[in-house]
Amino acid sequence: MRRASRFLAWVTALLTVVIGLWGVVAMSAPGASTSVRADQSLASLRWLSRDLASKADRMQRSFPEGRLFTVALTGMGWAEVGARDPALAAEALSSARITLALARDPETSDRFPTAGGLPHGMFYEAWTTRLGVSVARLERSLGEPPDTTALAASCRRLNAVLTAGPVFVESYSGLAWPADTVVGAAALAGCGDVLET
Repeated sequence: MRRASRFLAWVTALLTVVIGLWGVVAMSAPGASTSVRADQSLASLRWLSRDLASKADRMQRSFPEGRLFTVALTGMGWAEVGARDPALAAEALSSARITLALARDPETSDRFPTAGGLPHGMFYEAWTTRLGVSVARLERSLGEPPDTTALAASCRRLNAVLTAGPVFVESYSGLAWPADTVVGAAALAGCGDVLET
């Protein structure tokens, strides 16, 4: 009974995030009007951003990656909105920077132990780097030179493990998921765009 209850709570939490982020995904869906999609995305992002740390912590109680997933996806959504709508760019950049700070905060990173030659494993490194790339792209597009010190270090770490290690880098000691490595490779591909001088 307890296992079924925990599973139901996990599914409910996951559905909440999926529905909350639906507006972000809907931005690129064909067929809906651009203004309706943008309004839905913005409403979803603003709702998620109100007390984001608390919402992310609720997701964390449902599954081990909940906090980082919630923070990273919200930040990438803001970066996308900011890139598409100049009128929202300042709000988007501010919100995306907040998500990046939450992702890099020890409250998030300390949940992930060293694995795969990375300080916090591939899952954490991949998603945090991908978020950092999104924020840096938005900063550059707005003419604000990004502080890429932490991002450059993450990119170097990803490059080292993806070129030297096994095909799928560990997210946790002894455990590797192809999806995490794919996100890491996508993040690394974006590193060149934002780290060029």
